[in-house]
Amino acid sequence: MSEDLLTTRDAARLLGVSPSTVKRWAEQGLLACEYTAGGHRRFRRAAIRALMSAADRGAAIGTEGPHGVNDLGESDLAHWLEILLTAIDPSAIEGALRAARDAHGAWWRVADRVGALLTALGHAWASGEISVLEEHLASERLRRALLRCADDFTPAPSARRAVLATAAGEDHDLGLVLCELTLREAGWTVLWSGRRSPVDALDAYIRGGGVDLVAVSASSYATDTFGLARELEALGDACAAAGAALVVGGTGLWPDPPPRGVARLHSFAELAEWVRSESDGALPLLRA
Repeated sequence: MSEDLLTTRDAARLLGVSPSTVKRWAEQGLLACEYTAGGHRRFRRAAIRALMSAADRGAAIGTEGPHGVNDLGESDLAHWLEILLTAIDPSAIEGALRAARDAHGAWWRVADRVGALLTALGHAWASGEISVLEEHLASERLRRALLRCADDFTPAPSARRAVLATAAGEDHDLGLVLCELTLREAGWTVLWSGRRSPVDALDAYIRGGGVDLVAVSASSYATDTFGLARELEALGDACAAAGAALVVGGTGLWPDPPPRGVARLHSFAELAEWVRSESDGALPLLRA
């Protein structure tokens, strides 16, 4: 196989999704592919990098995995893209999001579908259909609308507390906004550490107590697996000492498999399932 061409399975591994998702994206024209003489799909690394880079301006935690629910049809994607690209008033986007929540019954289901939307937005930028400024404006409109939806929830004083952080040096955090919405709907208190939070500062905060969950996101720009592994080791030790759980998400090159005591999540469906199981006390091994 050519160094620049990947199989469907190889492309799925790099994108952090299932092979069936890669096939669907190829059929929808979201991911360019070529065909061998035998009719098998092959993907160029350049096309995958362009798709990942554009999409990572948006979601990190929650990229669709084998258990994701990104089933938006082409007409749905076109409708959502039009809203994001043309709605000056964020209330229009907020209203569309709330209607989706009513239709699907939970914010985590909406969050997984937003992953498909962000992929389509990134493809529109990578293919030259929209400018990088339009892509940034659309992503920010979506971010602000999601945060307004998250403000609907007021956690109880005794609610479990989650700290959300990007990996060291990481700037992409829209996926964490979706993570916040999922957790707040489940009754959690959510604390943001901000982008590029120093690992030692997070370590000290976690060890101070009062944290039940630490969620860390890394986009495809995070390619230093060794550095990510060291970060997980430090945060894992802090979480173990404080009795907190540690979960990671996004398309960054996290160690595979993750260290013991770390949950690697690929979708908001998995996050919602984790939250339910954790609430029932069914996942003690997530704590070292």
